[in-house]
This record gives sequence, C-alpha cells and structure tokens, in this order.
Amino acid sequence: MNFINKKYNFFVQRCIFVQNQCLLRMNLFRILPLLFFIFLKINLYAQNGILTDFSGNTTSGWAGTNPSHFVLSTANQELKILCSSVGYENLEFEFSQISIISNPVVTLKVKAASNFNLRVDLQDASGKWTALASQSKAVTGNGNYQNVTFDFKDKFPSGFDAGKIVTATFFFNPGTSYSGTVYFDDVTIGDPIPYLPGKILINQIGYEQEGPKVAIYQTNLAAISTDSFYIVDNNNKIVYRGLGTFKGQVTGWSTGNYWKLNFSDFEGTGNFKIKMKAGNLYSYSFKIDQNLLFKETASKVVSFFNKMRHTGASDKSLSFYGSRSGTVDVHGGWIDATGDPGKHMSHLSYANYFNPQQIPFVVWSLLKSYSLNPDAYAAFDEALLSEAAFGADYIIRNVDPAGYLYISVFDDWGNSPNRQITEWGQAPGCDNCRSANYQAAMREGAGVAIAALARASRMNISVGEYTPSQYLAKAEVLYNHLKSPGAGGYATKNLEYCNDHTENIIDFYCGLLASTELYLTTQNASYLTDASDYAGRLMALQKTEGYLSSNVAGTRPFNHAADEGLPVISLIEYAEANPLQKPVVAGFILKWVDWYKSLSTEVNNPFSYVREYARPYKDGVSLPAVKSFFVPHDNETGYWWQGENARLASMASALLASYRFLGNYDFSGDFNNEFAISQIDWVLGKNPFDVCMMTGVGTTTYPTYLGGAKYPNYVGGICNGITAKDKNESDIAWAPFAASDWQNWRWVEQWLPHDAWFLVSVAQLNAIVEDVEPLPLSFSPSFRNEESIICFPVPFHHELSVQLPSGVSPEMIKVLNVLGETQKLIENPSGNTFNISTENWSPGLYFVEVHTQSKVKTIKVVK
Repeated sequence: MNFINKKYNFFVQRCIFVQNQCLLRMNLFRILPLLFFIFLKINLYAQNGILTDFSGNTTSGWAGTNPSHFVLSTANQELKILCSSVGYENLEFEFSQISIISNPVVTLKVKAASNFNLRVDLQDASGKWTALASQSKAVTGNGNYQNVTFDFKDKFPSGFDAGKIVTATFFFNPGTSYSGTVYFDDVTIGDPIPYLPGKILINQIGYEQEGPKVAIYQTNLAAISTDSFYIVDNNNKIVYRGLGTFKGQVTGWSTGNYWKLNFSDFEGTGNFKIKMKAGNLYSYSFKIDQNLLFKETASKVVSFFNKMRHTGASDKSLSFYGSRSGTVDVHGGWIDATGDPGKHMSHLSYANYFNPQQIPFVVWSLLKSYSLNPDAYAAFDEALLSEAAFGADYIIRNVDPAGYLYISVFDDWGNSPNRQITEWGQAPGCDNCRSANYQAAMREGAGVAIAALARASRMNISVGEYTPSQYLAKAEVLYNHLKSPGAGGYATKNLEYCNDHTENIIDFYCGLLASTELYLTTQNASYLTDASDYAGRLMALQKTEGYLSSNVAGTRPFNHAADEGLPVISLIEYAEANPLQKPVVAGFILKWVDWYKSLSTEVNNPFSYVREYARPYKDGVSLPAVKSFFVPHDNETGYWWQGENARLASMASALLASYRFLGNYDFSGDFNNEFAISQIDWVLGKNPFDVCMMTGVGTTTYPTYLGGAKYPNYVGGICNGITAKDKNESDIAWAPFAASDWQNWRWVEQWLPHDAWFLVSVAQLNAIVEDVEPLPLSFSPSFRNEESIICFPVPFHHELSVQLPSGVSPEMIKVLNVLGETQKLIENPSGNTFNISTENWSPGLYFVEVHTQSKVKTIKVVK
C-alpha cells in the first residue's frame, strides 16, 4: 500500500506505522534527507489527501472489525476481500491525519461477483464519525471494476473536523449481511495528487514495440511516496502499471536523483505518456511502434546530408598550402559542420590518436546502411544513393595524380578568404595552424575512402559523375600508393604520412575496412591476405580485460570521441568476408562487449551510458588511465573536447552488429539489449538535460551555433552533445555559455559523423526488427568452432555465391523468391562453393535452401 501525501512527517509516519516494509527498501541515503527536512519543518506537500493503489501488495492499515469475516490479501496491485460480514461489521482503513476540506470526496474502484450496497463513514482525530446512512452506493456484481464516489460536501455533522481525518470505514450491506469476494483498487480520500518536482526523461521519438523501453524520473527529491508509474494513452486511460527503481545520484553529477522506469514488457502501439503515481507529473507524448526509430529518422538523416552539400564554385580551383603551385578541382562534398564550411576526410592528425573518419565515412555509412535492408529505403532510395554518389565523386576528385588523398579543405571556419588544401591544427593551442602535410594516411581518411569507393563499385552505384569501375580504380590507386615504399626510409607511404610515422589502432581498423572492401569487390586474394594481417594486428591490441590499446606498446587504452565502435564494425565486415575467422572474431567481440558492460555497470549509471577508459595527457606527459563517462579535457589535441554523440551512435552500431553477429540478440528488456538502445535514447532526449539532440524530431531542441560559419540547424542534424563539465570533469555540462559564445560549438554544433553513425545504428536496428539478412554466425561459447553456410556478397548484384563448410554434401540447393517461386535449382551439387548468376533477377528478398539428408538450412539474402 502506498500513500501520496503532503508533508514529509506524514510520509515517515506512514513508513514506520503503516508500511514497515518501506524502511527495509530505503537505504540510509534516502532516510537522512527526509529526517533533516522534518527537523527543519519544511513542507513539500499540503496534507490534504491520500491514495492507495496497493502497488506495494500489502494490507497494512486495513483490518476488519471482525477479522474472521474480512480475510484480506493483495496481489496484482489490488486488495482482495473475502467478506462474510453481518450487521454493521465493517472494514477499517487507518492512516495518519489528513485534511479533506478542499475536496471532501472518497473514490475507489470496486469489483464483485454479486450485488451489494457499499457505505463509507469517516472518523476524525477526536473519534467523531460522519455516521451518514445516506453515504451508501449500489455496487453491481458483474465481475468488472466500477468507479464509486462518495461526496461529503456540506454533509459533515456538527462538530466533525474534516481537517483531521484518520479513518475510513467500509460497510457491506450495512444492517444485514453479505457474503462474497470483493476487490478494491485506487482508494482515494480527499485530494492526494500533489505537485511532484522533476522531469520524466524519455526517448522523445519513442520506443520499439518489441524492444527495450526505459524512461528516467529525475528530481532533487531523495524519496517519493510511491515508486509506481503508469503508461496512459491519449484519453489518459491507464494501459500499463509499473514500479520504478530508485537509482539515486550519479557520483559527481549535480543533476539530482534518478528513478529508472522500465516498461519493456508493454507492447501496445500508439501515442502515450508516462505518469508518476506520486504526483501530477507527466512525460512528453511519445510513440510505440514497430521499426519506429528507423522510420522516424533515417530519411531525415539523408536529407541532412543533402543540406550540408558544398555547392560553391570556388572549390573548382583551389590552391595548396605551402610551396606547391597550381590549383585542382575539388568541388562538391559536404561541409563539415554548421560552424565549419571546410571539408575534411579527417583532422586532428597531429594528435595521432584522435583522427575521426569524416566525409569518407558518410559515404560508407550510407552504402552500408542501405545494404542491410534495401527494401526499407524504398521511399527514399534514390535520395540516399544519390547522396552516396555525391560523396564518392568528391573523394575521387581529391585523389592526387601522385596517388594520395587530400586530407582537408580549410578556411578558418569560414573566417578566412584563403581557402586551401591543407592539414590544419597543431598542438598546443594552435587549432587553425596549417601545414603542407595534406597527404592522408590510412587513419587520416584514406582507409575509409578506399572502403567507400570499393563498396560503391560493388554496389554498382551509377548515379554520379563517375562509374563503378572508376570508383574501384581510384580505390586501388589509393591503396597501392599507401602500401608502396615511402620517402625518407619509411617502409610505406602510410608510415611517411602519419605524423608520428608510427601506425596505431586507427590505421589498423581503417586499413582492415579498406582491404576487406577491396577483397569483397575484386575477390583478389592478396587483399584478403592484407585484411587478415590488419585483423591480426587489431585483435592483438586487446588486453586480457577486454579493452583495446591504442598503440602496439599497449600503454595507451583506446578511446575515441567519434569512432570507438569502428574496430568491431571493421572486424565483423572482415569475418563475413573470411568465414573461417568467425570463431576468432567472435571470441574477441565477446570479451569486448563484456568489458564495456563491466565498465559501464561498476558505477551508478541509470542511463546505461557506455563509459570509456582513457589516459589523459597534459603538458607533454601521459597521466594514469581513468574510467569516465566523457573524453578527458586534457588530451593530446591540447584543446579538442566536445559532446560525443558520434561515439554513442558508433557504440550502439557496434553493439547491435555484435549481437546479430553472435546470434544472441533476443530484443528483450535485459541489460544487454538495453545497453545498445540506451545510447540512441540518450541522443534523442533521455539525458539529464532533457534535450533531443536531433533537429526536427522530439519535443525539446537546441539552439543554432552562432560561431564560425553560422549555418542554421538542419532537420535531421545531430549536435555534438553533452560533455564533462569544464574545470570539474566529474560533473556534467550542456551549453553553459551565452548563445553567442564561440565555445558553444562543443555542445550545439551539428557535425557529419554524428549523423553518419546514427544512420548505421538505426539501420542495424531495422535489420533486427525486420529480421532481414541472415545472422552471419550462430555462436555460443559451447560451440565456438562450428562452421556455417555462407552466402555472399550482401547484398548481391550480378552474382550470388553459396559456400558450404567441408564435409557437407547437399542433395540440392534451391533459391526461392518472396512468392515461393524457384529462382534457381542445383541438384546433386559437388564442391563447396557455388556461384549463381543473378544478372536478370529483380531486386528484393530471396531464400537460399540447402537440402541435406537430415534437414533444410534456409538463409535470407538481399539483392
């Protein structure tokens, strides 16, 4: 039984006298603030009513005058009464003193199998009763709940004190008798619904119908009268009842206390709100539907990229920083951010461990996301493929005749008329400094550029200025150039171009993605050999605990403000290209997932935010590694820290891809599945600042960045996000400066990588929800060496290959279309790999059936 009341002293009395179990579930942290406020006599609530909804499943405070005639129990948050009353025997409900002067009404829900009359009397603190025979109502015994109301307005007898009510009594057929089972729920006396401070934080778009659904109640209160919450529909009808979990404060955050509201088992669809039972507090309206997040956001992200196109003619003739003369045509591409009209394959190269993947990753993310489920993009596939071609064309224009890629076009964030091809940024503190080191290494955008061009060729992207064969040719030119001997005695051009002339984890995962995409496109075994080498070097960086090192020496833990999930994404792409390595990659991923789960749950973390492990760097010295929520402000860049929405989306992408790869994603509400979705929820509003960080969706939004180029916020664009607080990194911050302050870029500036990763994350989610593309591996620790039947490439175009494990001798291989018609039949096949021409097949979903003597294995594939 839970009460809503208006003074803390009443709440504590109720906990002690009425509901002893309350104290058992309250820790010392919650009790001490209550006692402190009582001592100071601070009134948070007016003491004018109570409500019990039996959410605690207790009968405390309730008793029959003849207990043998009123047998009480609670279950399913309702009071069950086995009644055999005679005469004026009654059921009493005792509580601490309340006032009902402002609303002298008693309401309750009653359910019974047979008819009876129900009467209510009230008693004040002096012992005086209302004793009104007129306060009797007929209850229809139809087995359904009905609302019964008793209005005492202008009916209190003389001398009765309605400001000091302590007991309510319930008579069943008063004066005669009644035998039967009766249920009570939502017993309300007076006006018990108080103002409840705080906010209910939600994903402001909504939740997947069959997926994890978690909201957060945030308040400065240390305790509330009931942890119960409701889901209500558009008519304010309760459709779900839940019990929140008190989580308290996050250590160091000055954002209050949190309750976690999990309603993952509710699968109704429509528009809803969450209501806290402890007071008149509602969330914003949100939706629940199947495939909701993809449907509401994916097309907006593509539209955002279109708005970020650079269309200025000046870039058709750009010069170089330094001694090189002449100009080149590098028109097109996307501006980097709403405060930066520059165009970057990557930047922050001087810091060596911070390179984000920028324009090339946008191209790759568009193509990868589309390939996961082409049918999902039917309404805007032309727009998506056109945007990908636009970016791929820009990459080609940036390939120098010597074979390298230009890293950046920069004009001091729109503040300089001298727009050049350059590398920019130098530590310490000279973030607008330029250099002639504009040749991109693998980690500086070239690796992902190769991957993007190879994938564009394999997917036969033909809507741009260049052809699929030209995309592939330039990808191979770039790759071979970086692998060729470098100047100054360096073994490769890649080592020559790296600022510290040493390859690290970013080179490995970018090189892995590049070589894997080249192999899938060309089937040239030398690329697979290189990919295996990159994969081996990448996996060798994993520590026993499961985290990754940034450097081969193993002295710097890997964290990344944009691409922390990319090592796993690249390994999964590799394993799909090289099926024999799936067990090895799976073992790596299991340790990786477990590390981040452990890291993120070892502290109070109600948002299930994926934390990071990083080594700060200050005044030229690497400091001891720390575990934190956000990137350390002291790092190798000397100045660069910002919100990490790209990182969150990359981790959501990697976690979802990992669950699908391992074959263990059951889409339930447990932590494994909540962990991935929570990162998306954070971006879309379920965060301590109640801000939806994608423009054009949700209820709240963020201001336009007024520094730099001052572009407006575009629908679908995602801003940088929330950070650790400046000067106090154990706390948390959101846009603390005046709107005109240039420093607000750290929080509110829209940036390409956020959207690129977000699209991959919702595309992975879409593939799970729609159950498309076969899981590449059925995996559990008990059968790590099991081999699988593999169909590739995904998606296929002109040819589909079916690869069988050794020892499998099928009777036939059959390919069916969605109508169940046989598209291809191979009877008594011999060998292990079968190549099927699909030149004239229509795009869509197909089913490959491999028939053996004992069973039929079916795999979904997409053209």
